[in-house]
Amino acid sequence: MGDKFPIRVAVIITGLGIGGAELRQLTVAKHINRNKVFIDFYCLYDEDNCLIPEFEKIGYNVFVVKVFDYTNFFLFRINFFAILKLIKMLHKGRYDIVHTQLLHANTVGRIAAELAGIRNHIATICNMENRSFWQIWFDKFLGKRSRKIMCISKSVRDYDRQHTMFESDKYTVIYNGIDTNKFSRRNATCSLPLATFTDNDESFIICSVARLHPQKDFPTIIHAFTMVVQHYENAFLLIVGDGEEMDALKSLTIKLGLKDKILFLGSRTDIPDLLACADLFVSSSVFEGFGNTIVEAMSMELPVVATDIPPYREIITDHKNGFLVPVKRPIDMAKAICRLITDNQKRLEYMRRGRLTVLNRFSHDIMIKRLEELYYHVVKEMRKLA
Repeated sequence: MGDKFPIRVAVIITGLGIGGAELRQLTVAKHINRNKVFIDFYCLYDEDNCLIPEFEKIGYNVFVVKVFDYTNFFLFRINFFAILKLIKMLHKGRYDIVHTQLLHANTVGRIAAELAGIRNHIATICNMENRSFWQIWFDKFLGKRSRKIMCISKSVRDYDRQHTMFESDKYTVIYNGIDTNKFSRRNATCSLPLATFTDNDESFIICSVARLHPQKDFPTIIHAFTMVVQHYENAFLLIVGDGEEMDALKSLTIKLGLKDKILFLGSRTDIPDLLACADLFVSSSVFEGFGNTIVEAMSMELPVVATDIPPYREIITDHKNGFLVPVKRPIDMAKAICRLITDNQKRLEYMRRGRLTVLNRFSHDIMIKRLEELYYHVVKEMRKLA
């Protein structure tokens, strides 16, 4: 491939708030070999970019180019002068690769790359959300010109192929990787006092971490927990996250008489220390692109009960390293939780196997290695064509 290092990469993302795609970029920024890969980050809107200081603290450039203004209506949301600015910045940056992240950035970022004369662009597909006719059209048109389409799971790849009809070799799957030292029981300390739950040490703490959004289906968890506490009065539930359903979920909790049993912690940054408080992790999502929080919980040696959706099947083998239950079935979730409360041997087995699963397949070292190989491959192919 030659010895031209570092490879210059422009990562274009919609924004850098708290989210799976955004946190993945922070993990990449912290751990990629900067002698071989140089990265500049571009944000396309200027609200809720709370992670930007984290990137700047470790020496990265983050450029905010306000292409999108979601407070405006439809076409007025797009600032075409900002797109021209982005094109000029990409051209001036002399990048080898433009790597786009998330739906809107995948469209605008690849168009800007083409107009800046950068033919090496990669789009990352992170989820299986519904797309409009025009979004699918742009994905097909721009995807033909992309060197690779990176997906965070096989399920996302298969879903995208249904829309684009591209050959499988257009895609590469790189699972999200986590810092297994950060998400380790050895290095985390419970950040909640025992008195938060009960005065004795017999409490059994169940935890769930996610945005409070209909996609995550927290009512299923709460209704399942209602059944659990009928048999195990020392069970408690931690719900970590914020979102549009907060008030409705709190009202449901009060209606079911669980106000003293369920603790809403809001958005938190000390996730490893919160997971260190727990005995079991649950997720009830109706669809996902991957399962970041599940992988984090497994890395923390927590047994997991999750819904039986395609991306979760890539992480959990039912009855081997966790339990998978049907979507929107509180009774099945409650049965799985009760099984793990009573079966200490099964719980310990899933704790051990879960941690090994993450170390072998979902560590940040594996993700970074695959990403560096992707960049090297794209640049190598470019030089062959030059």
